[in-house]
Amino acid sequence: MTSDELNRYIDDKFMLILDKVSNIRNRLYKILKEIKKGNFDDIEYELSEIENLINNVNVSQAEFMSDDKFVKNVYLSLTIFNIQNCIMGLLSEKNLIEELIYLNKKIQGK
Repeated sequence: MTSDELNRYIDDKFMLILDKVSNIRNRLYKILKEIKKGNFDDIEYELSEIENLINNVNVSQAEFMSDDKFVKNVYLSLTIFNIQNCIMGLLSEKNLIEELIYLNKKIQGK
């Protein structure tokens, strides 16, 4: 496998995982919007589905990280993967905090 082919392979795998993470995050934000409206119907079921999806992403990530093709370029790939993971985590936490502040104000009647 040439260097270009390896990079394409890694990019494709990385984008697949990132797409799955983005879809899960989107579903979580839809749930937060429903909670803001006071709609708590089926939230527990949705969260259990999301938990399964998160577990599947973790399995995909583990398979990706242990793939022989990936390991050949491990330093670059780990750096990119960790940076993206940190950025997405920070954005997610920021948005969650903003949502919790909004919910608290709504409960307090402010």
